[in-house]
Amino acid sequence: MADTRTGHMPAVLAELRRQLRGAGYTIKAAAQALGVAEATLKRWLAGHGMTVDKLDDLCLLADTSLPEIIRLIDQPVRLKSQLTLAQETALVSDPFMTLMFFAILGGWSPEELLANVDMPEAEIEQRLSRLERLALIDRLPGGRIRCRIDRKVRWRRHLMGAQFERYVKRQFVELDYSSSQVFYQGEIIRLSLSGYSRLAELIERVRVDTRAIEDEDRHNTRLESNWYVTLFAVRELDLSRLRAYVVSGGVNMMGDDPQTPAP
Repeated sequence: MADTRTGHMPAVLAELRRQLRGAGYTIKAAAQALGVAEATLKRWLAGHGMTVDKLDDLCLLADTSLPEIIRLIDQPVRLKSQLTLAQETALVSDPFMTLMFFAILGGWSPEELLANVDMPEAEIEQRLSRLERLALIDRLPGGRIRCRIDRKVRWRRHLMGAQFERYVKRQFVELDYSSSQVFYQGEIIRLSLSGYSRLAELIERVRVDTRAIEDEDRHNTRLESNWYVTLFAVRELDLSRLRAYVVSGGVNMMGDDPQTPAP
């Protein structure tokens, strides 16, 4: 068949790739399921050598159909970069729904949620229905989900920020940083405003790369996995206690005698 990269074909192939990812398939996994080489599948998804039969096979693998893909193309969803005040207020009112939404934002399917969160199916379904009513997700045929929010969403500090204060920050405050089971890295550095801005950009890239690692790990490994929470942060160093320590002649920064052994 002639090269199909004409008309709506690029949009069809782009949506098909999204549907395959939503069904939990990487290029490698999809190629294995179809019994073809990865390079061959990549050529097909680029429009080279694609036929109607191959499109049907790929749609079947993604648990969709060509008419459904065309319908999705004709009714595109513009991802929002910020929730409305009502949406974000409702979302943060339920910590479990918040966790589910972040998983969906990261590409998790309902089946993956059910298999990886220790919650009754009815509780998961209840939150999915509420997320749909809030217009944060779409429920698609075959039990698939489409998120309506961009991964680079901007959160309000007094809503999602407050949620972070209540449920996430405490886990880092209570962390035993002397434990061999805890992995962390820290640096004390002096930066100009320009250097600080570059560091903030680096942290954002690390956050994006972290999501990419999770995507690849979720689709390509069969090893047991656990939930983790990450925190990428930088703040101005408070030297007031260090100055007080020096001025006091050696009383440590917590107000104790440095010679007193730790309990």
